[in-house]
Amino acid sequence: MRSRVLAVSVAIAAIALAITSPRAGATFSGTNGPIAFSSDGAGDRDIWTVNPDGSGLADLTSGVGAPGFALEPQWSPNGTQIAFRGGRTASAEIYTMNADGTGFTQLTSNSVKDYAPAWSPDGSLIAFASNRNDPDPTNCVDLFGCNIDIFVMPATGGVPVQVTFDSGADEYPQFSPDGTKIVYQTDDGGAFAIYTVDLATLATTKLTADSLGAGYPDWSPDGTKITFADQVLCSLIPRKDCKSNVFVMAANGSLVTQLTRKFGNNLYPGWSPDGDKIVFSHTSLGSRKPQQIYTMNADGTGVTRITRTNDESFTPDWGSG
Repeated sequence: MRSRVLAVSVAIAAIALAITSPRAGATFSGTNGPIAFSSDGAGDRDIWTVNPDGSGLADLTSGVGAPGFALEPQWSPNGTQIAFRGGRTASAEIYTMNADGTGFTQLTSNSVKDYAPAWSPDGSLIAFASNRNDPDPTNCVDLFGCNIDIFVMPATGGVPVQVTFDSGADEYPQFSPDGTKIVYQTDDGGAFAIYTVDLATLATTKLTADSLGAGYPDWSPDGTKITFADQVLCSLIPRKDCKSNVFVMAANGSLVTQLTRKFGNNLYPGWSPDGDKIVFSHTSLGSRKPQQIYTMNADGTGVTRITRTNDESFTPDWGSG
């Protein structure tokens, strides 16, 4: 284990030193800008943006050079770029683009599934999930029974460094605002739970009880809290008697507080750059209506619908202004 920690630490340090493009000066905190999200409004899956008041709806991945299937957008800390997953199932790769939908760059290229990208707070690194270590990655493209790990690579592309090593499905990573840890969801213990991995030691810490079935974590801009959804299995195998809600907890896993109640299925929560609000997707329980993007205050009050379409809208991420 000691040799593995040393190798990973050296590799991550080398990645950071190898970055030649200008680093973002900001961390995750800032003023509230547009919200990016995935939608089927163009007939497939595209990345869209919308202002927090619902105005300015724009499709960013329908132009020349865009991959035909785009999901899971994540704003860079300075709000100038978006990382996202392009491609279906086994052919999924990590891409970046400018905030206006130009300058598409493919960062990974292989026959495995690379997805769920997330920027480091200085903009130099991107973490992502990959099934590249599974014995049969071409056929093991869903959660169940697959070995999925978290990797880190330069934001300009390059050789990824593996940072989680269990046999479960480790997904949806997010860097802590100080860049020392990554929070993620995993089913390694048999139930979905939220863990962190310390990038200096590779030590993992379990934050949530199995009974919560927790996933889709996101760190608050000041690093003191983590928002997440419970019962994420309900989003994968929908049932009328099963729903997800948005929660918040202290960064050490204490003070778990439920924010949404009696409000259907609520998934993919994420903080606003100023830390005062949370964006998430919502659909009515037992309804065939598509998911829509909502915001609320960080205490669960002031729930407001942002998208008003007949399209499926999900995986929102709030960028800085």
